[in-house]
Amino acid sequence: SFCIGHQVAQGADGKEDSSEARECEFCRTRILPDRYESHLKRCNVRTREDAMRSCPYYKQDINSGSQGRPLPSSQPVMSDAEDPVGFVGRVNENYEIHVRAIEEREKQSLRCSVLFDLAQAGGKSRTDPNGTLYKHLKQDSSLISNMEDKGLLNHVTDSTFIEFGAGKAMLSLSLVQCDEAVNLLLVEKDSGHMKGKADRILRLRSRGAFQRLTVDIRHLDLRAVPCGEIPLMSSVVGISKHLCGVATDLALRCLVNYHHSGGPGENQGPNAVKGICIALCCHHLCTWDDYVGKKFFVNDLQIGRGGFEMMCKYASWATGCRQHMNEKQKTGDNNVEQQDSSQHHHNAKITMSREEKVKFGRKCKRLIDVGRVLYVREQLGLSCELAAYVSEDLTPENIMLIAS
Repeated sequence: SFCIGHQVAQGADGKEDSSEARECEFCRTRILPDRYESHLKRCNVRTREDAMRSCPYYKQDINSGSQGRPLPSSQPVMSDAEDPVGFVGRVNENYEIHVRAIEEREKQSLRCSVLFDLAQAGGKSRTDPNGTLYKHLKQDSSLISNMEDKGLLNHVTDSTFIEFGAGKAMLSLSLVQCDEAVNLLLVEKDSGHMKGKADRILRLRSRGAFQRLTVDIRHLDLRAVPCGEIPLMSSVVGISKHLCGVATDLALRCLVNYHHSGGPGENQGPNAVKGICIALCCHHLCTWDDYVGKKFFVNDLQIGRGGFEMMCKYASWATGCRQHMNEKQKTGDNNVEQQDSSQHHHNAKITMSREEKVKFGRKCKRLIDVGRVLYVREQLGLSCELAAYVSEDLTPENIMLIAS
């Protein structure tokens, strides 16, 4: 006998026959044809999506890059495909021109000392410098301390802190432990089956409003969030720790749309977004259509869709090659990385050591981030910059975008 996943690949005669397999359009599970309609009626993913679509704050593709906006030309001045080595030189040149030195801002304010006091009370395992929890506390503490330094924690009762890609809401939990008066709105597209969420503790400890929305950031209309459940004030602060790839662009556009709407009421002023603090990561998951910095890439870098997609691929070198270097550190292996046949053909013409690939990957990441910084400055009128909120040894994804 076979499980359902393998059974659909078996024909009546027991031989392999995948022609009868049908994939559920919602959960991607392979279903026998005679059970497909029955599966749709009880598909958990379909049920969650139907519930999400019925929410008042759901608006299809409101934060997508092409929603009502003409895309700039995606044709670069120089053909990226014909001269990959020249493309690398162009990236290096643009990095020197457009990326300033990243300031190190690892902070721990007095307000955040409570995080480590609570961890110490929880036992030695919670304060182990090499432990996962301690590393997360160091990151949370620095992010919150930088927000405090920028004045984003002043008069917290007058603002709503929106954690995009909240997951288990550990950043929000750290924020509440530092100041119980904050108003919290958590946004996560797939919260239903997630275990270990901090929601119960947040409801008990927070003296401010609290709500979790199960919705994709792409479809979130902040103006339509029920004000009876979460008091969206005239100012909101967007926060997140390691918001992956395209989700960062969607979150920024979500805040910009809310900002230009003037807030939830007719009498609200235009300054709806007070600040932003997002720890960036996973640039290889960015997409050209949703990227907020297309204007910067096309006009200033002379790089279009093809070049952007190449940079996203190369951005993975910043973490992938670094991990490989750490694994090979004992053997001293620093040879040029062998190219996988499934990779883009450009890689075969680019000869770099692993250290050089790590540096080049970080350059690609920073150029992508500069486009985001310029977008925030232009659309929100905020002072926005990039900074290293922790050391690279603690996490290779140690850059935050902070605006106030």
